[in-house]
Amino acid sequence: MTTYRSRIIVIMLLLAFFALSNVIVAQSLSNIREYAVHINQDTTQLDSLSIISESFIISNNKGKLDTSRFELLWFEGKLVWKDSIYPVDELMVKYRVFNFSFPLKIQNKNPNIIIPNPNSDYKPYIYRPKKDNAPDYYSGNLSKTGSVTRGISLGNNQDLSVTSGLDLQLNGSLNKNIKVRASVTDNNIPIQPDGNTQQLQDFDKVFIELFTDKSRLIAGDFNLEKPVGYFMNYHKKAQGIQFETGNNLLSGKINNGFKINASAAISKGKFARNNFNALEGNQGPYKLRGDDNEPFIIVLSGSEKIYIDGKLLTRGVDHDYVINYNTSEIIFTSRQPMTKDKRIVVDFQYSDKNYVRSLITAGFEQKNEKIDWFVHAYSEQDSKNQPLQQDLKEEDKFSLYNAGDDFLSAFVDGADSVGYSNDFVLYRMIDSLGFDSVFVYSNHPDSAFYRVIFSQVGLGNGDYVEDGFVSGGKTYRWILPEFIGGEWVHYGNYAPLRLLKAPEKQQMISGGMKWKISKNLTFSFESALSNLDQNTFSPLHDKDNVGFGMKSFLKRKKKVFALEKSWYLLGGIGIEKTDNKFVAIERFRGIEFQRDWNLGNRRVS
Repeated sequence: MTTYRSRIIVIMLLLAFFALSNVIVAQSLSNIREYAVHINQDTTQLDSLSIISESFIISNNKGKLDTSRFELLWFEGKLVWKDSIYPVDELMVKYRVFNFSFPLKIQNKNPNIIIPNPNSDYKPYIYRPKKDNAPDYYSGNLSKTGSVTRGISLGNNQDLSVTSGLDLQLNGSLNKNIKVRASVTDNNIPIQPDGNTQQLQDFDKVFIELFTDKSRLIAGDFNLEKPVGYFMNYHKKAQGIQFETGNNLLSGKINNGFKINASAAISKGKFARNNFNALEGNQGPYKLRGDDNEPFIIVLSGSEKIYIDGKLLTRGVDHDYVINYNTSEIIFTSRQPMTKDKRIVVDFQYSDKNYVRSLITAGFEQKNEKIDWFVHAYSEQDSKNQPLQQDLKEEDKFSLYNAGDDFLSAFVDGADSVGYSNDFVLYRMIDSLGFDSVFVYSNHPDSAFYRVIFSQVGLGNGDYVEDGFVSGGKTYRWILPEFIGGEWVHYGNYAPLRLLKAPEKQQMISGGMKWKISKNLTFSFESALSNLDQNTFSPLHDKDNVGFGMKSFLKRKKKVFALEKSWYLLGGIGIEKTDNKFVAIERFRGIEFQRDWNLGNRRVS
């Protein structure tokens, strides 16, 4: 019986212990505080933890107290009594607390008990950041968008390749003065946009631009536009660096301002112009050729300007024409029905990869209330020591030296003995009807040892013609020449020769002024010097390289009727002269100027 009662007492004690433990745990987990407090001093410590100020309530038997009578220092857990009369009765406070005290000092080690080392100033438990008085250069914001692509390509030869691409766009400001704009792409597959829409997106334009209210710096791909003036006209796609600065001129004010610009870049293209007549009822394709009559070129996207009878056309399937930039072919839409009487003029730039072509420009413009003046310089030239698509040997350079400006005279033998291979179009060399070294297409492994480059030299200047296609490419056939009237007559337009491309140099400097003599009388003058060297390897034929041009104009405006809406009579007289050696960078006159003055297809306008 005693044992039974002892067990009951032990169980009751255990239950009481667990109940008391739960109460203690519940109280320790709760952050609610509610108790009575007697105010008898200015500052009363309410809690050792920081108080949540929104939950604090203090009241007496009449209700909540006015907040003007006290101030709660919530982060220290203190109550400051501001009323001069202390309350007689006890007050009830109720609030919630944080689980820590904000002003409480927490430390792993007490630095006061550290014994200093007299041989060193190093204190391992104290961190003092270095004071840096340097200005904060980056205090702006940048917005960035872009994409990263990964892909796998499979071919019909069971080959596999991995492709990747990066497209990053930045726009914003570095600080309150400097703004930035950038486009960064990294694609291992070059993309040339199709010319079947009115608007084109430049896939290969990579640049970063820093600009302020008065200056601008661009590094990467950019477009060079026509500067102020008459003779110097160009639109170039370049890759390099461009700087521009000015006072008032860049902000839109036209008086009392100046502008300085300079650029150094690699030119992406070469200018060319094609004039031809349409074929009756043939909408295309019409093939474009290079400046030296190159048949296989790649037109730079968006660089073309196409005119029919002097009218500028609009690109697009729903407009006037579409263009394939890779094959340099134009097809006109039904909005432009082709007839044999339509005159077509095409100005464009094409990719010329024979040499590394440098491009340097510089200019200065000054404007004030009486006189505006400017000077601009332009230089574009091939680096003759950095050929790209042709490997020039010493005998090749000697041939270019002797050719001068006659590019048809700069050639070397186009035949090369390489041995038999199924991967190339090969020829065998025979003697035929008294002519030796005649090349005949062959696929026989015992005799097809020659790989031959045929160049188009014009009808009647060669002995070979095109003779179809095989799996390796185009083939050519020899035609027997005839001796008529004491000379040989040739019937082909190809020869087994490799024409050498000579490096060129084109430069121009122009300057001019505009003098406001009076309110209604203005005089302007401009002159320009051009320098075109078609072969920088050779000093031959250089006497016609430099040309001169000038233009002056006097304009007068006179009021003829004193009405509310005044009528003015505009009159002027001018003179323009260019010698036959002057060569413009691109056309600066009207598109019909050559036809109006019967100048043919010269490169002077």
